[in-house]
Amino acid sequence: MSKLIQTTLAKAPNFFNETLSLLEKSFNYPKHQNFLTDFYPLMAPINHDHCHILIDKDKVVGHIGVKKRTLTYKDTSLEVVLLGGIAISENYQGQGNFSKFFTDILDRYKDKCGLMLLWSDLSALYNRYGFYEAGGVIQTGKKQLLKESLPIDWCETSFKQIDEKKFEQIKTLYANQSRLTLKRDESLWSGIREISSAKLFYKEEDNKIVSYVVMGKGNDLEGIIHELVATKETENDVIESFSDFKLWLPEKYNSLFHKKELLYGAFLKIGNVPLLNSFLENLSKNQLQIISIDGDDINISHNENDFKLNIQDFLTGLLGPTPITEFQEFMPSFFINGLDSI
Repeated sequence: MSKLIQTTLAKAPNFFNETLSLLEKSFNYPKHQNFLTDFYPLMAPINHDHCHILIDKDKVVGHIGVKKRTLTYKDTSLEVVLLGGIAISENYQGQGNFSKFFTDILDRYKDKCGLMLLWSDLSALYNRYGFYEAGGVIQTGKKQLLKESLPIDWCETSFKQIDEKKFEQIKTLYANQSRLTLKRDESLWSGIREISSAKLFYKEEDNKIVSYVVMGKGNDLEGIIHELVATKETENDVIESFSDFKLWLPEKYNSLFHKKELLYGAFLKIGNVPLLNSFLENLSKNQLQIISIDGDDINISHNENDFKLNIQDFLTGLLGPTPITEFQEFMPSFFINGLDSI
């Protein structure tokens, strides 16, 4: 077999359609749905410098997409990297091609971010590369939200169809959330506009949107309400209105629902330790510091007491499920919405 070449879609744009075909085949996409639509912020031309492809002679045999984002809470932020669209052609699996490709991409970005995130059901695979499931999520109900079951006074549309004035109101609602989540700049919102496969529902008061929810994303998160944003005054009513449906919420809301089953928000891997440490010091007002990382273990200081944890327990202790009680005093609720997952 010839040597495989790594490049990007920015450097080799002629491979774009072939890359989409590889991804849709790898993720078993039905013919009526489109990976580009569902994951436009990842696959858009503006991000092609970070769409890494693996080429054998004149064909694409692998892809790993990377999206640089910012995790933020009030005035505190952390640069993170999201990985998605991870695929290797079936004929090139089991030969070490993925391991080299994936490791090269991790090495390229790990010093530029405090955390790396990805979404998958392949726990055993990604654990080998230092990714661990973290971030507690609950599903409140089991019913499918249909048009006829939409709560009264709610309207259905899409990000593609909604007018600019209402779109600006939605952006403002999102920016005013009080939780640890991903910041959306104008470029990102422009990309979300193109995700026509996501259903958008909103409610107005005095001709102003006060709450909205997002359901599905084409072949991804089918039937799941994965984003709910509302004003403080309307949030509880909105949650109650949709609680019988497949609504995903941060773990903190389990005090209302008492669900025994907790879902994981994402796979996370620690990147640049000083960046992550600075972020945690700011969030905790210097109650928590990372001292060092030794293999799979992390040494931390909490209120001037030193502790040693394995990295997986540290990440879940910070972000859930079932976060460490002492950390809950300063850690805000963590949640990545479905429009941002790749």
